[in-house]
Amino acid sequence: MVGNRAVVRMLAGACPRPRAMMPGRPNVPGLQRLAKTGEDYKALEAFYLREIRQVGDPNNQKHRKAFEEAAASSDLATAKAHLGRYIKDTLDQMTGKPLMVFGLDGKDKKSITSALEAGYRRFDCAESYGSTTQLLAGLIAEQDIDRDEYEVMYKFDVRASEKADKLRERLSAVCSLFDGRLDSLVIHNLDAAKADVTTAWNVMNDMKKDGSTRKVGVGNLKASDAGLLSDLGAKGGVDVVENSAASVLTDPDVMALIKRSGAELFYYDVVNTAHAAGLHDADGIKALMYTLSAQLPNSMIIMSSGDKERQEINLSQFATRGYEFDDLYDEMGKIDAWVKSSQACEEDDKSAPLPTGALASWLAELQNRSDLKRHEFKQSGLSLADWMEQQVPGAAQAITTLRVPARKSLKKRYVGMTLSQVLTALFGEKNCDWKWSIELVNLLICSLEQWEQLGRFMSEIVQV
Repeated sequence: MVGNRAVVRMLAGACPRPRAMMPGRPNVPGLQRLAKTGEDYKALEAFYLREIRQVGDPNNQKHRKAFEEAAASSDLATAKAHLGRYIKDTLDQMTGKPLMVFGLDGKDKKSITSALEAGYRRFDCAESYGSTTQLLAGLIAEQDIDRDEYEVMYKFDVRASEKADKLRERLSAVCSLFDGRLDSLVIHNLDAAKADVTTAWNVMNDMKKDGSTRKVGVGNLKASDAGLLSDLGAKGGVDVVENSAASVLTDPDVMALIKRSGAELFYYDVVNTAHAAGLHDADGIKALMYTLSAQLPNSMIIMSSGDKERQEINLSQFATRGYEFDDLYDEMGKIDAWVKSSQACEEDDKSAPLPTGALASWLAELQNRSDLKRHEFKQSGLSLADWMEQQVPGAAQAITTLRVPARKSLKKRYVGMTLSQVLTALFGEKNCDWKWSIELVNLLICSLEQWEQLGRFMSEIVQV
């Protein structure tokens, strides 16, 4: 049904933006639905009979209706995604868990405590987030929250040549923090050696079989991972993908990979992505969420803040799928325009100034000293400008005027970013910001000739 504002536009002769398919409600022509005698329909029915028991009897009239609606999809992957969304929504209604994940990256005990008190019950944890996973487990125990009332996604780093039994021991120790099981187990570094990734994947699937985890997946998926994702999927299926919102929206190949896998998407860096699209309020974030969920119905936002009041606001504004989107055409139009313009640069900016002298030398040393410098900066208690002035005289002004130049294949979202913004991310609390920011530092000390040789290896900032 079209909303009032859209009706007014129609009467005025304007054609509103076509409304995208509502998440969880397949809406394709009947001729495109899965054929009841076909293999895809049988596969969907087997999936339904296996998964629907999480929420009740397969013969339940409401559940069967959801199955038939899913079967109205044009392909098996879409049908499974819609059915998975229905099951998850039903579980959410049964357990009362908000439809939002709280990310632990860069958080402390105070902010995790306030998140639990605000009502967050889904958590994005990682080996690389320091002691936050242990903090969460301890606080859950203190508040005596039942295991079925919360979910934990845990991302770990694949280690070179690590044996299967050692990895199993490492991951089992994390499971023990949460009554012996995780909800999702995710490989954080898909760029590790393929043999090591395969070993890890086999361990994860063994843990899925014995109930140590419900789902297995991958993080930071790139288009170049297509072959690897196919290989992993053949060994048991990919249940979960965690990526930044921008990486999915701006790369059609990544979007297609996730669709074909049928995986549930957890997406992060939502606020920065909305800002990049020129959206700076709650409606902008809702429009971004809708744009993603229309393409990938089985998706969920990761959003977190260290501020208790903001945590509560985020839950009240974004932890639902029951939005009315008729009033968000302008915001969705901005997202579309940004997506179209945010692909890779096609030309080099040859006139942009780059760091020179002592500042260039200091930046060159950061490649192997970023952890040390991050610690020194935090310990100083100074502003970034004052601390940089101590490090390199004259740097306080330089970091505000030097900007990331356009370079062939560089993602456009980074062009124009000041060196101050880059270093703020590099010396900040978020692990996920460190990778792209150190690559931007490297770009700033590269000549055009060096960029042509080295740029292809900077996978975080280059559009592959």
